[in-house]
Amino acid sequence: MTDKAIAGFHRIYKILLSASIIAAGLCLIYGCLTIYYSGDQPYSRQAVADAFSLIAVPVYICLGLILVSLVINLIFPDSCKKAKQTISAKSRLTLLLSKKNLDACNSEMLASVNKQKKSRRLFTIIQAVVVAVSGAVFLVYALNGSNYDNSQINSSMINAMQVLLPCLCVMLAASVIAHILRNKSYKQECELISKLPSVKIDSSQPLPTADKADRKLLILRCVILLAGAGILIYGFLAGGAADVLTKAVNICTECIGLG
Repeated sequence: MTDKAIAGFHRIYKILLSASIIAAGLCLIYGCLTIYYSGDQPYSRQAVADAFSLIAVPVYICLGLILVSLVINLIFPDSCKKAKQTISAKSRLTLLLSKKNLDACNSEMLASVNKQKKSRRLFTIIQAVVVAVSGAVFLVYALNGSNYDNSQINSSMINAMQVLLPCLCVMLAASVIAHILRNKSYKQECELISKLPSVKIDSSQPLPTADKADRKLLILRCVILLAGAGILIYGFLAGGAADVLTKAVNICTECIGLG
């Protein structure tokens, strides 16, 4: 088979595997909703098994595709798969330093370079302090059992989220802002170093102006985190914590037989 045909074959396999995983997830959600809205009727092993019976087929298909992938990768390795390489601002600076003669720096440029290094160090220190303080507050509250009342579990969890979620948001914001500022500082230092008269940089090693892949990945992680936090808050405000606790108690006492 040609490289193009092998690449297409792998692409089709990935689509089938993704579809089976999505189908299994949807069946799992449907089973959970079926149990949740089933009312106050007693639970049993058979009832739970019936609710999750739909997930069996896509899970078996997914497992089968995973086993098949082992054989496919042995027989038809995807040699055409080449990840698009991007160079971060920090890597670009390292490359420039290896190509430039720093002895040609005048005092003004050297002061600017040192200023950028000090600013990055300051950003890292501030980030560490903010994350440490927020993390300490998070742990102190989360591990304090007196903050949780079993008789009012839903209100206790709402109060907890009012403290814990801001701590998480502060840590996330500090990390994101520090990353952006450090990346900007690296780019500014790259601009300074690139002005030095020295040996020309090899044209076979392109120097991108921005690391778009890392930026998109960071945005995606933030969106997923915020979406999860929003769903969690909505569940607590809607009284879901008490409902889940009741369901869990019913399953443990009626289905599994504990107590």
